[in-house]
Amino acid sequence: MIVGDSNMSETTMLLKVGATDLVLRMIEAGTVMRDLTLENPIRAIREVSHDITGRRKVRLASGREASALEVQQEYYEKAVDFCERRGIRTGTVERVLELWGRSLEAIRDENLDLISTEIDWVMKYQLIERYRAKNNITMSHPRVAQIDLAYHDIHRRRGLYYLLEKRGQAARVCNDLKIFEGKSVPPADHPGPAARRFHPPCPGTAPGFHRRLGAPQAQRPGAADGVVQRPLPVRRRPGGEAHRRNVSARRPAGGRPRRVVPRVPRTRGTTVSDGVDRRETARRVTHTAQRPL
Repeated sequence: MIVGDSNMSETTMLLKVGATDLVLRMIEAGTVMRDLTLENPIRAIREVSHDITGRRKVRLASGREASALEVQQEYYEKAVDFCERRGIRTGTVERVLELWGRSLEAIRDENLDLISTEIDWVMKYQLIERYRAKNNITMSHPRVAQIDLAYHDIHRRRGLYYLLEKRGQAARVCNDLKIFEGKSVPPADHPGPAARRFHPPCPGTAPGFHRRLGAPQAQRPGAADGVVQRPLPVRRRPGGEAHRRNVSARRPAGGRPRRVVPRVPRTRGTTVSDGVDRRETARRVTHTAQRPL
């Protein structure tokens, strides 16, 4: 689920969460699917993310190769069949399946206009292409990188996504009023009220549908039981005794051990002053203001 955590589009998030939900339902129901385990998921996702055609092959754990389109098509067909057999192809499920299938069709036919207002990377790609054509610049131009970052700016007055949304070029799942209402009014099927009816919460615990079974002495203590284990005893140094790492071996006559500052390891080819300067430079964080597009 961490894949695409920088998505801005509500419809893209709906497709990601909805498709994942359907795949989890199929797994729980024991639906038989081909083994599509990737040999190296990290490498595969990097290769796929650089190919907007969806046809680049990635290696599976079984030794075979398959493209992102082929893998997605396999899951999509299984999900459609699963929903039709269970009779759940209605409402949000129907919307997820329709967007899922249309996205695969748009990538396969290279007709991205079918999803130009619903899929994040398509919206950003077309925005960059329009800007490049208008200003006659290459993809490696710094302004392209600036647009790439500005698209994901969560500030509603600066973010390019919100600019597209205001212009009606970004589809939505819900409106601002429903979002504001959802902050304070939970849905009717929220488990909180039902859990409180079944099992009133004990002090220091949250309500839940389950309880521990067995004798009380066999149950694991929780937060309501207070401190159940004292801190482990730690041998302390006598008062006035310094740590050995920071004390030189020489002892002044008639005095206590002399404390010295630990030496900072030096790197090859640098002086102590260079090292200090580099450490000071590393602590500084520079902020550069974004220029208006």
